[in-house]
Amino acid sequence: MCTICALYSQDTLDGKGDALVDPNTLSDDGTIALSLCDVSENAEFLAVGLSSSGSDWLNIKVMQVADKSWQPDSLSWVGAFFASSYSE
Repeated sequence: MCTICALYSQDTLDGKGDALVDPNTLSDDGTIALSLCDVSENAEFLAVGLSSSGSDWLNIKVMQVADKSWQPDSLSWVGAFFASSYSE
């Protein structure tokens, strides 16, 4: 199994990094990758696009950044082009 890059945050440029999303923990076989991400204007929410087994289709999930909790709703079978080009 290979290690897939995680998404980190930090309070300052010199601060300690804190893992927000680590795809390596989302599946037993390491086949989920972080394909895109976007932060809300107030930095309260983080939307991530997760792809499974190299698929072009994404599952979009939203995390509340303060407590790293996933919101209950998600979007499945989203095309990567559509998700990355949608601005509002």
